[in-house]
Amino acid sequence: MQTLIKNSLLIFTNIVIGSATIYSLIAPEAGNRMVNSFIFPEQVPLNAWNQIKSNSLSVKPKITPELEKESIASVKHYQYSQDDLSIDAKIFYVVDTRGNVNQLIETYTHIAQEVIKQQEIKKYNDIGFYSLFHDRDRAYLSSCLKAQGNTIVTAQQFSASLNQVKITPSLLGNWLLGKASIRDRRCLWIHLSIPLQSEINSTYSILENTWIDLVEWWIPNFPPL
Repeated sequence: MQTLIKNSLLIFTNIVIGSATIYSLIAPEAGNRMVNSFIFPEQVPLNAWNQIKSNSLSVKPKITPELEKESIASVKHYQYSQDDLSIDAKIFYVVDTRGNVNQLIETYTHIAQEVIKQQEIKKYNDIGFYSLFHDRDRAYLSSCLKAQGNTIVTAQQFSASLNQVKITPSLLGNWLLGKASIRDRRCLWIHLSIPLQSEINSTYSILENTWIDLVEWWIPNFPPL
């Protein structure tokens, strides 16, 4: 019985996707949803941290064969303090992304490839994946928060999460009207850094706790389409 239900759902899903594809060929405006601009808030609260400043950053568009149409729509730099410790959080609004965080780091930061290659990819509960790495002076945590509320680090993880999106009548209807995206290729790239402490594990723990707070705040505040 369960097999029959699963097969029926699969057939229905394929019919829906096929019909939507045909309709999109007939009506070019179908699914043509432009990404709205997004202005980051000046204040993003963090538990146990005091925000000392925030400022918008500008990045030059960099379109390469590896990035294809991927671009940074806007960037905000937040800085927080706790006693004599400070932490930097740069949030990039990325559109048309493949979800390759390593490629983003290599393209938009000055961190050496040798440092990035030493990263450790970890997973936290249902939130998702993040990467940790460090050089001689600073420790870093990086991940991309998707519109669906989960985080990824690699293109494979991003692609797999897109394939898990449930197509509902409401989503399909909004997509046909150009009001939603079935395969939402946006993410908030959260890139944290902190001065390296004497104990690397304690430094990583600070980054992880900060990242969890940020992700939990941004999930309900993700940029609307």
